[in-house]
Amino acid sequence: MNPSSPWRHIGRIALALGIFLVTRPVGAQQAPTLSEPPSDLSPTTRASFKTATFQTAANLSDVLVFGALVGATATTSMVFLVANTASAIVVYFPYELAWDTLGPPPETTTTQTVAAKTAGYQAITGVRNLALSYAFSGVLLSSATFMAAAIAVDAVIYVLNEYAWDIFRPRVSPAQESQGMTCGPQNNRCTAAERGASRGEAPMSALCSGGSPG
Repeated sequence: MNPSSPWRHIGRIALALGIFLVTRPVGAQQAPTLSEPPSDLSPTTRASFKTATFQTAANLSDVLVFGALVGATATTSMVFLVANTASAIVVYFPYELAWDTLGPPPETTTTQTVAAKTAGYQAITGVRNLALSYAFSGVLLSSATFMAAAIAVDAVIYVLNEYAWDIFRPRVSPAQESQGMTCGPQNNRCTAAERGASRGEAPMSALCSGGSPG
């Protein structure tokens, strides 16, 4: 097997994901606006779902990189996949829950905060990757190479997962909820009057009594 072939595959994956990030519309990289429907998920439920989506992609890529670098058999790769998934969940879930609970509120989310969150997680999980790979291979050099490759690929997957969740199921901070920002047109938890008020429409009672919309 050509030793450089794994790196070609890794490079292609990283390049494709990098092009996707760079060529996306600028608006997609910004934090969700208050007009978007807020998430009705609790922090624990949201962290659980984000763990599932991220770990599915990240662990599949990890086992492919591990098998290519170490030359592991199918049996070893399957055992590695199970161990990698279990240990990664133990790291990712509490980290995600802690960030959502103690980190900056969603309305202040920027590219810098996403980068800081990604770097923090990769620093923690990088140590896990190194220890796990060494436990299976017993070779420090290949384990360090796997750690570096996994961080490069997983960081891109991590950022994509963050943006996907912030776009399709944005968080709402307690401050936004207290200001009545949660009653957007698509929020089924609000009444029709509340959704209308969020768009600046006058209540029906005011219109019937001859009041003006504004």
